[in-house]
Amino acid sequence: MTPYHQLALRQALAWITTHFEPLGIVASGSIIRGNPHATSDFDLYVVHEKPFRQRVQKRFNGVPCEIFVNNPAQVRHYFASELQSNRPVTAHLLATGQLVYGPDNLQLVALMEEARRYATLANPLTEEQATFRKYGLVTLLEDAADTLATDEATSLYLLDQAVAQLIEFVFAARQHPLPRIKERLRGLCELDAALGRGVQQYYQPVGARQKYELAKDLVLRVAGATEFFEWSSIPA
Repeated sequence: MTPYHQLALRQALAWITTHFEPLGIVASGSIIRGNPHATSDFDLYVVHEKPFRQRVQKRFNGVPCEIFVNNPAQVRHYFASELQSNRPVTAHLLATGQLVYGPDNLQLVALMEEARRYATLANPLTEEQATFRKYGLVTLLEDAADTLATDEATSLYLLDQAVAQLIEFVFAARQHPLPRIKERLRGLCELDAALGRGVQQYYQPVGARQKYELAKDLVLRVAGATEFFEWSSIPA
């Protein structure tokens, strides 16, 4: 970490400990991981025992800092709810961070161990859930085809929705946690190289008709169809 970032972190910790009563503070983000960019920020996760949660965005020494304040029960609630949506945001933040305040607090150490476990988990989809999501992909593709000749902007919007949902579905179907959005395409290439290349090609600057054909190929690979197909949900 550069002296510039070290000073920012010291200032942030001083401000946090003045305004909260932390059990511990975890610093995460690209600065901590050692690969920062010019606009990189600190993610600072503050765990305290108070009954409230809070989020603060503040600059220290010119460095943006996102501060998340929660108690252990709320953190565990996030672990469980984010597992259901296959988006382990909180778990990833804590699992990849460093405990920069309160390193001897056993409760914090245990919480970070839980985070590392949750960051690798994914809920399997039922057959019905998988079919319903495939149906959603095909429906978006059909709607894009319907509007391609008359409303190109709407068609492109629908295609983008289809490809974004396709990416999320692939991770869920493979029982793999959804990566952070900045790492998602790279993660898709690691999960399925051919599909990842197809998605990367889709996002290159090409015309609407070509984007439709690329999206159609992707949906066919993942959903096995590109137009209306018969299915039925389970009675509930």
